Amino acid sequence: MRWCCTIFKTGAIQRKIQTLFKNKKRILTFYGIRRRESNSRNKYDRESDSPKIAVQRTASPIIDWMDFDVWLYLLTTGIDFNSAYRLGYTRVGCYCERRERITE
Repeated sequence: MRWCCTIFKTGAIQRKIQTLFKNKKRILTFYGIRRRESNSRNKYDRESDSPKIAVQRTASPIIDWMDFDVWLYLLTTGIDFNSAYRLGYTRVGCYCERRERITE
């Protein structure tokens, strides 16, 4: 089941949109998804209305990028990335972890 997206992503995004943009009828958000990530994402459009958040229009500017394009961009711009890729993972999905706040 892909319930994690609804609980940890869509629900949180929807609450944030309602808080920040409560008077807006439409907003544009950008996704970093790519068609090559999965068979279902291969069918995604570059732009679409969100099926879950009524006011949200999504744009996916890197939807046709290959892995090489992503890595070239990350490495030439110095953008930090998930350290799991340094361990050999080719794709890092959702991960939830509880961390205790340390106070001194």
